[in-house]
Amino acid sequence: DGASSADKDPVHTYVGEVTYVGSLVASDNLGAVSVSSLEVTLEAPELYEPFILEPSFEDGQLDGSGDGRDSWRVSGGDRPDGLGGVIQITSSPTRSGEQAAKFPSDNSRAAYQEIVVVPNQDYIVKFWYTMKTSPAGSLTTAILSGPVTEPAEVAAATIASVTVNDQSDSGTYVEESISFNSGDSDLIVIYITNTDVEARVDDISIENDVQ
Repeated sequence: DGASSADKDPVHTYVGEVTYVGSLVASDNLGAVSVSSLEVTLEAPELYEPFILEPSFEDGQLDGSGDGRDSWRVSGGDRPDGLGGVIQITSSPTRSGEQAAKFPSDNSRAAYQEIVVVPNQDYIVKFWYTMKTSPAGSLTTAILSGPVTEPAEVAAATIASVTVNDQSDSGTYVEESISFNSGDSDLIVIYITNTDVEARVDDISIENDVQ
């Protein structure tokens, strides 16, 4: 790349996904010169791809067994004493497959799943949702910096969140997303709750947000 050094033990950083030729040139007082060259090929490191268990809430996704809620369970019972009871399942409407997550209007259920990630990496979580047209309410999806055990811990652990409230058509799913950086965390939590209106969620995904 045009850089050079006369240091005894030089260190140089190359950039870009290309092949460079590094050369060592040795000479003496009589003008004799010897050159030794080595190709250096730079490749972008493979990014760890995080994954979500039971992303579409279908039965049998865990080694062919289980129901579509097994990976989304939280402990502690119903709110407000705990993080929320296990989500319900609906067979209609769904965006894909035969099942979707259902959050009843009494606000008693929550979806909670811990996801292994790489620290200081940008990610994007995408999901599809729909709601009944009344009463007025909302659905909140939060990304937490690690496991929590009670509602009082959620606010401080929240890295990013989005609250949605499209109630125009209860049978049509709407796509939404959350972009975030994992910071110091190597384990994040996807935590989904609703307020006052029956809501459904389907087809959740997480991927590296590479620009």
